Amino acid sequence: MLLPCRHVFALECAHGMVPTCYLCFAKVEEVRKIVASETPLHLCGVCLRGYESQDELSELVKANGGKCCQGQRPRAETQP
Repeated sequence: MLLPCRHVFALECAHGMVPTCYLCFAKVEEVRKIVASETPLHLCGVCLRGYESQDELSELVKANGGKCCQGQRPRAETQP
């Protein structure tokens, strides 16, 4: 898992993309190894960010309108 953005990749891929996440272009400060058989990982199906508890993910989704763990940016008005 890349921190602080929380995007999840295979460990070798994660180390290969330091210093920038390929999905959100955030600076990677840490790569955290997660062993799937020891620690369950819960992913947001919209933005692919990972959380170590279903409760944390559910609370964030609920707090952000029920669609994604991250707040949705308002759409920019298009000019004709």
